[in-house]
Amino acid sequence: MDGEKRQYRRKPTGRPRISTETKELVRRLYAEDKMTCKDIAAACNISTRSVFRILDERTDGHAENEG
Repeated sequence: MDGEKRQYRRKPTGRPRISTETKELVRRLYAEDKMTCKDIAAACNISTRSVFRILDERTDGHAENEG
């Protein structure tokens, strides 16, 4: 290895982030006021908690990149 450190990339863990497109869809479906949060979650293949978290991001003024 001649004194060079070998860098290893760790495999990403956890769930992938929810895409911006899905977040926009959740907000649009909620604004239409025709579906429940449970129905929106099922349609978007995310949890009900994620639906509420996405809706809270907009009302609380949190940026999408905040963790």
